[in-house]
Amino acid sequence: MAMIKEVHIYKISPSLLAEIERAVQEFSSFSYEFRSLSVGPDRSAGFIEMRGEIIPDTTGKPARMIGVIHDITDRKQTEMELRQYQTKLEGLVERRTTELRESEKKFRSMFENSLD
Repeated sequence: MAMIKEVHIYKISPSLLAEIERAVQEFSSFSYEFRSLSVGPDRSAGFIEMRGEIIPDTTGKPARMIGVIHDITDRKQTEMELRQYQTKLEGLVERRTTELRESEKKFRSMFENSLD
């Protein structure tokens, strides 16, 4: 924990801190996505992804953390648009399926009545 306390801990969300702590204890990598209020050049809101890995020293203790930070705002916006399209398409399919069932019911009834 001493290694992480040197980072401005008051600016790190508890869930990100927990993910980093887990990585430190397990000597593993981590990946964390979060919303940021100042990503773009105009300081607009966006999404950030942090990926990192804990590197041990020769005695096996955590020595350093390396990682990258990516602006994933475009990806998140695309994912949101895809979810909206999926919802819209599911609605269209549901509506069309209902229409087809009603049509089949109508024509089946007409056919059965024509046999009489």
